[in-house]
Amino acid sequence: MQNLILDFDGTICDSFHQTLHVLNELAALFRFRPVPESLFDELKDQGFHEFTKTLQMAHYKIPFVLYYGRKIMRKKMPTLRPFEGLAEVLAELRNSTSQLGILTTNSQSNVESFLKLHGLDFFDFIQGGSSVLGKARILERILAEKNMDPATTVYVGDEARDIVAARTVGVRSVAVTWGFNSRRLIEAATPDRIISKPIELLNLGHLY
Repeated sequence: MQNLILDFDGTICDSFHQTLHVLNELAALFRFRPVPESLFDELKDQGFHEFTKTLQMAHYKIPFVLYYGRKIMRKKMPTLRPFEGLAEVLAELRNSTSQLGILTTNSQSNVESFLKLHGLDFFDFIQGGSSVLGKARILERILAEKNMDPATTVYVGDEARDIVAARTVGVRSVAVTWGFNSRRLIEAATPDRIISKPIELLNLGHLY
């Protein structure tokens, strides 16, 4: 394989429910609607704009919610776990890729803390703190700074917006079914491949 870039939350880290708990903690401060835990899984079938509409969260508040959410998540990182089977897969990918990286809206320090805690220090770079809808711009910058050819680069994510970002900059996209978005949403975004088990990450050679 050549270059592989992965999202973090929902792709490497099983943080969906914890993320929603953090949002509920911030709901009163930023005056948006908290969501009962019984409805958490229904939110997987909502795209980002529909999700913020459900929360009745004004878009101008999103950067502030992200900032405070990352700070709260810093304390929660020890409670989170990687998806089952992913540690072994990442170890193999480290030896079979030219460059292995992470692009995430979470903070770099949160990601580094999680990776160290679980012995997953396999990555050449971590680009954290991207805006929710600005991944394409950051992905393009990574390609330039790391001298990565889009034709030999794959971005792996769990949300439709990850797929759109990859397509925008001309890299292949792989969507995982174990993250924040439902299979229906990621199929509608038409990624180059959909996978349902981490071990399938070892068989992406045909995408390069």
